[in-house]
Parts: sequence; C-alpha cells; structure tokens
Amino acid sequence: MSSRNRTRAWVELKSRLHDIQARNEKVPCDGLVDDFQGNDPRSSIDFASVLCGSCPVLEQCYRYAESDTEATGIWGGKVWREGKID
Repeated sequence: MSSRNRTRAWVELKSRLHDIQARNEKVPCDGLVDDFQGNDPRSSIDFASVLCGSCPVLEQCYRYAESDTEATGIWGGKVWREGKID
C-alpha cells in the first residue's frame, strides 16, 4: 500500500483512540505493548484473539497494520511480522 493509505489508516486509528480516551475509556491493549514483542509470535496468536476480540478499534487497527509494510507485533487481532500476518 502507499504511504498515503498508511497515513490515512493511522489518522483513522488515532482519531478513534482519541474518541475513546475522551470518554475516559480504554482499549484492551492499553499498557500492554511490551507483551507484544515476544520472540515467537505464534505464542501470541491466542492472546491476540482474546485481547482484541472486543476492541472498539479492531477494524482501524487491522487496516493500519495492513497498510504498514513493517508492521510487527499484535495489530487488529492478528500477529504481524514485517507487514505480513504471521
């Protein structure tokens, strides 16, 4: 995807996150970033499914990762490595 699409996806994600924070709500992954950086992403697949399953920004998060050729970690309920679902 183009950098324009990546930028648009990032803006959409950040906008939704801002709306959620304005309501004093949180997304399930808030504060858990370090948990997404394991050496074996397959061990995180079930974790991602459970954690992201009820997330209000799941779709925007997935679209951002899909647009980023370097996405690594858990994004949109999937485990990504270098822009591809692992």
